[in-house]
Amino acid sequence: MHRGHPCRVNSDSERKVIALRLRGSGACLAVLMISLSRLTGGILERLLGSNLWPLVALATDAVALALILWGLLRPNPGFAWSTAGKLGWSIVLLFAIGSLHPNVLGTSLSVYSLRSMILPLALGLAMSRMEISAAAAKRTIGGILLIATFGLMVGMRQAIWGLTPGETSMLIANGSTYLAHGESRVPGLFTSGQEFSLFAGFIATWTTTRILVQGARGEKFTYIAWAASLAALSLSLQRAPLFACAAAISILLLTKYLRGKAHSRIAVRVTALIAFSTGAFSLLSATQPDRTAAVLKSIGSVTQLSEDDSFQTRSIETVPVALRLILHRPEGYGTGSSGPNASADPTASPLYPHILGGIVADNGYLMFALQIGILGALLCLLFFCFTIRRGGFARSSGPTELVTALVTFLGLVMLLGGYWGLVGAMSTFWILLALSSDLIRPEVPGTVQSTDGLSPRIRSSPHQSRAQ
Repeated sequence: MHRGHPCRVNSDSERKVIALRLRGSGACLAVLMISLSRLTGGILERLLGSNLWPLVALATDAVALALILWGLLRPNPGFAWSTAGKLGWSIVLLFAIGSLHPNVLGTSLSVYSLRSMILPLALGLAMSRMEISAAAAKRTIGGILLIATFGLMVGMRQAIWGLTPGETSMLIANGSTYLAHGESRVPGLFTSGQEFSLFAGFIATWTTTRILVQGARGEKFTYIAWAASLAALSLSLQRAPLFACAAAISILLLTKYLRGKAHSRIAVRVTALIAFSTGAFSLLSATQPDRTAAVLKSIGSVTQLSEDDSFQTRSIETVPVALRLILHRPEGYGTGSSGPNASADPTASPLYPHILGGIVADNGYLMFALQIGILGALLCLLFFCFTIRRGGFARSSGPTELVTALVTFLGLVMLLGGYWGLVGAMSTFWILLALSSDLIRPEVPGTVQSTDGLSPRIRSSPHQSRAQ
């Protein structure tokens, strides 16, 4: 039986590996460019001004759109969408249809809201279909963490030493000047404190999961980003991302314990991280007593919700008004009618008479229902559930701790805010989720993925196993 020349097989295999590396490198460079632009939007807007910054944002959107088309149109015979992937595209389709609603058609809301509500998710979905090696994914995540660490340290500087006049002017111009217990919420490199806290929250969730459950050996940037994100998240004075991060990690560890998969190394890592966090916070308390007092008051206020203005406003006015509006029009009011884009231009929204509960719903699921109807909110919940169960957007994927922690964090944090519409942070969120899933292709033919989606394992023959 003719088996072919081994040299030809090797050369074909090498060509495939080289092509995979080139495609992966190109995609990863584009991803890093998108992340750099999205994560530094606030400082770029200040540096470039109102004339040049829109051009940079438009160029970033064009790169993201090109990457989406590349991921979708390039043949990939071995790929099949999972239920989670199909639900994700269903959400994209609903928002696209919602932009044609008579209430928003022809307004700036439909254009800008399409960009913020579907572009980040579509980018993550398309990336999950790309053939990117584990090594390229790991390098890209390292680059994202490097950019993230810089942004987080800027936020820490703002929290400890105060905002510069330029940063204060930007917050005033964007209507994002919020105080909590006498201290200002910081934007980092973004344009609002809400987006910065969301960003710090999912970076803290990802890095903590990576360290605790999977052991980030040799990944210095993971540990640095973890310390920076945890400190920035604590000092941001935003409770929702902080509690969502803590809850996501706790649920993940509890699930592993109940399944009998927890081991002594995880307990040691948990103890070490808690000890380090306690020591760092004690040091910060000694140097910045006012800020740390505000942090403790913000956290402790959940035990006195009857005296918490934010909770009372939500329960008395915001949520009841939102529910009444949703029941009045279950199909929704159109893409962009509620959420961050509507807040930036309230008079363009059909919900303008209802600022609290309409334009500002303070709940991501209510925001979905106000924009694309009750069906959209249900699809969002199902999308989260199936993504956690599947661990990615491909039928061949399996549950992974990183994806589970990230989606759990987002599902929880959306209970207290319209975070989905924050395009800068959410773009990086879906990119990080796609790179963390087990869809990442190994670089060497004949290898299979480990469950962390970052380090391939060699599938060896029985003879190789005995030799090892």
